[in-house]
Amino acid sequence: MKRLEAEEALRQSEERTRAIVNTALDGIIVIDERGIIESINPSAARIFGFGVEEIIGQSISILMSEPDRSRHDGYIQRYMATGEKKIIGIGREVVGQRKDGSLFPMDLAISEMRLGSRRMFTGIIRDITERKAAEEAAAQIARQQAAVARLGQRALAGKDLESLLDETVRQVADILEVEYCKVLELLPDGESLLLKAGVGWEKGLVGSATVGADSDSQAGYTLLSRTPVVVEDLLTELRFTGPALLHNHKVISGMSVLIQGLNDPYGVLGAHTTQKRTFSKDDVNFLQAVANMLGTAIERKKSEEALRQSEERLRLALEVGRMGTWEWNMAAGEVKWSPSLEAIHGLAPGTFDGTFEAYQSDIYPEDRDAVFASIRRSLLEGVDQGIEYRIVRPDGSVRWLGAKGRIFSDETGRPARMIGVCSDITERKGSEEALQESHRILDALMEYVPEGITIADEPENVIRLISQHGADLVGYPRFAFEGVSGEEYHRIWRLYHPDSDIPAGHDEIPIARAVKKGETITNEEWLLAQAGGERIPILCNAGPIRDRLGQIIGGVLAWRDIRSIKETRLALEEAYRREHRIAEVLQRAILPRLADHLPGCAIATQYQPAWKEAEVGGDFYDLFDLGHGRLGVLIGDVAGKGLLAAVRAAAARYAIRSYAYLDPGPSRVLTFANEVLCKDCPDGGSLMITAFFAVLDTANGILTYANGGHEPPFLRAEGGGVGEMRLHGRALGIFSGYSYPEASQRLEPGDMIVLFTDGITEARRGTDLFGREGISDYLNQSRHADPESVAKGLLEAAQSFAEGALRDDAAIVAFRFDARTDEREHSSAGCSPEAPRVSQPLAEIGMSA
Repeated sequence: MKRLEAEEALRQSEERTRAIVNTALDGIIVIDERGIIESINPSAARIFGFGVEEIIGQSISILMSEPDRSRHDGYIQRYMATGEKKIIGIGREVVGQRKDGSLFPMDLAISEMRLGSRRMFTGIIRDITERKAAEEAAAQIARQQAAVARLGQRALAGKDLESLLDETVRQVADILEVEYCKVLELLPDGESLLLKAGVGWEKGLVGSATVGADSDSQAGYTLLSRTPVVVEDLLTELRFTGPALLHNHKVISGMSVLIQGLNDPYGVLGAHTTQKRTFSKDDVNFLQAVANMLGTAIERKKSEEALRQSEERLRLALEVGRMGTWEWNMAAGEVKWSPSLEAIHGLAPGTFDGTFEAYQSDIYPEDRDAVFASIRRSLLEGVDQGIEYRIVRPDGSVRWLGAKGRIFSDETGRPARMIGVCSDITERKGSEEALQESHRILDALMEYVPEGITIADEPENVIRLISQHGADLVGYPRFAFEGVSGEEYHRIWRLYHPDSDIPAGHDEIPIARAVKKGETITNEEWLLAQAGGERIPILCNAGPIRDRLGQIIGGVLAWRDIRSIKETRLALEEAYRREHRIAEVLQRAILPRLADHLPGCAIATQYQPAWKEAEVGGDFYDLFDLGHGRLGVLIGDVAGKGLLAAVRAAAARYAIRSYAYLDPGPSRVLTFANEVLCKDCPDGGSLMITAFFAVLDTANGILTYANGGHEPPFLRAEGGGVGEMRLHGRALGIFSGYSYPEASQRLEPGDMIVLFTDGITEARRGTDLFGREGISDYLNQSRHADPESVAKGLLEAAQSFAEGALRDDAAIVAFRFDARTDEREHSSAGCSPEAPRVSQPLAEIGMSA
């Protein structure tokens, strides 16, 4: 009886074990010591594509790929003979082979068991094809992001456009593993696109081949639709036929995106292959990110050629809010953001205040320590910065950013500035929970956002949502708008053309143009009629909403009341004009009036402010009698523009003059002035001033000088030759405790010293600078001119180079040593005939014939 019960228990146990094995998701295979399959569960058979019965009794090697298939019997025999385990009890990742011959990756774990005198081996198998694919996709995304960052850094480093385009197409083709990549530039006629750069195309086509800009080509379709275009099979494509360029190269699949300029599109970036392929959303995002970077780089080149003084005009034009650039000037304590980075942080263009503290306040509190640790490591070790962190926008929303930065050091090896690229990676970091809550967030925004917002659906232009603020601004409840057609909405939301009584037609209002025509409207002014009849000025933005295929499914309109903005703008303009007038008077007051004659030398000066639209600058100079036949000569420049710069220039000039009266040694004067300026920062930031101060003893012709970060002057010797007075020191007002070096130069009668500010060296024609070479060339060509002619002629030469308009204020001081013969003899009485003329030989200060 007990034996029967035991047999029944054993049978039930075997049934349970068999049920578990047969229902297990992982594959389970049992083989004997010869490698013959004794049992296999349905999951394993399904993984390898066999039926259970057809594989029982077969050698396990039929499930292996070469070379493991040929070596398998040897593996078992070696283990049976030596007991050495290669995989048993360890587990590893291997390659399996299905019945149809296809290979796949799998995790394999083998255990050994004994049944009586027999050795059996059990293998647990898991197909990891999907996991490997996910890992490869993640690695591909990382490679794409790294490539975008690299290309962004190349663009920021000032690489010429042709080289940047060539490198871009090579990297895109490599990352996407396609045979062809191209950049097409829209030609001025607007009817065709030029193959500007490319890889893989037949020799001679790059730079000469063109593609039509109409909707019959993929590039033209991309240009017109202004959305990414993906083609899986060009032969069956219905939207367009494709140009001969693609068909001649047997292209099957590809994608193209718009390269957007500041106002108009630059062209199209495309990637193509002769294989049929499905491109992922990440591939499209990567290509668009690269196109955005190219658009930014192209606009930057254009701005460098076309713009002159305004900082607004010189900023990098990064149009798309997914990438932005930044620069941190550590010496000046300034942080500059591109407009696109301001947009990433939720700021309007030009509203970032340019301080490290403002940047710090945007960082998510829990991420600040990690960000600062990354910055410290870059500063201490001189390595590139790379970090991902969160920011909090002014509206309270949290965004993920990926940042890469590079350190640049000054001539002393100390970190001076850091530049980098920042991209919005929120979508990559976002979770499914955030997506599920998107509708609730939208409802909350429509309830509380302080702007008028309307969302409409196609095809009937039905109003789906309107913000509470927008409804209040018009003077009707929200339900009066939502669900009505575009025609009804037009009767409630009445617009008039600015400064007129002409009402807008239905097809003219921004939301209708966005939905019906696909227009994007930016900063368009209208008059809005409120329910009470009053018309108020508003600023409108509108655009279409598209699905993943690029079809318009609706539109969005945002508007705001700009009555207070208009009033504030008028007040600010008047304040600016008032400040500009004060600064001009102050700046004229700080420029000294020279005496008709100063014993021992002839002196001339020139001062030229930048063009009328520019702010007043901080250039200054001074010449004063220190007694005992000594003349003090000063020239300098205060960082910044406007009234504050003019005030600082006046303060610096009078401070240095006062210190010189107490102790005329140039080193001591600049050292003492630097200490005071480091402690006296009116705006709480760094007060950076460059200055060159010299004392000329007219009795013996000795010129003693010190340099505080200013442009070194030139010496034009009477006997021939022009040289630079090379002596460097730090700018004033930054680093306390610094002692300025001092040098001396003995002047012969007729020797002339020419001092100047950077408004001369930075005179620009396109991307070329007048530079120190321009000054040297001019002085070599005017060897016998007097100081008045030199100062006036040098200014005219710089203006002529800049085509009539200097980008910055410019100051020039030219003085010639003219000691009389009896003075020279008197000064030589106390000197040895062998005394050297200079403390630094002319060869060392850069004298040229």
